[in-house]
Amino acid sequence: MQALLLIDLQESFCREEGSTAPELAREVQARGTLDNARQCLDAARGRGDLVVFVHLAFDAEHRNRTNRTYRFDEHERAQRYMAGSAESTIVSEVAPAADELVLDKGSVGPFASTILDAVLHAADVEQLAICGVATHLAVESAARDASDLGYQVSVIRDACAAPAELHDHSLNKVLPAFAEIITSSDFTATS
Repeated sequence: MQALLLIDLQESFCREEGSTAPELAREVQARGTLDNARQCLDAARGRGDLVVFVHLAFDAEHRNRTNRTYRFDEHERAQRYMAGSAESTIVSEVAPAADELVLDKGSVGPFASTILDAVLHAADVEQLAICGVATHLAVESAARDASDLGYQVSVIRDACAAPAELHDHSLNKVLPAFAEIITSSDFTATS
């Protein structure tokens, strides 16, 4: 079975207004990331692929926080990215359907602080296609971990975004060691 993993496509990262990462939000808009992710989401739903959303969203006590870096200390102090907050809400362009799984993560990558691996194994997923933001952070972490866990990984180039230099470096230099790099057209063509 194949799964589509959508990572951190949330208001605080994808919308310039009120964004905690305005440079990233500008890249999301300039690259058409949300439109491409939506096309992939529609194709995955049409094929009956497993669809899983993972977003940065802390519980009230930060129990799901596994990342202990200074940056995450700042998130906790400022009470950023709290579950249910506007900034952690997944953008409307790729809103989850009522029956689709949404996992709250407290780490950069989606595996460390969630039950994602267990969910994928329970569904007999062998192939994992990934889209989201930021390419050089959460997407790259997901691809590395998924590859090490035994999944065949694809990263959907035009359904990801990051500041240009970091995005390009990740997709052209780092990610090919862990994943096949494809386009949204490649992903939707298998519908």
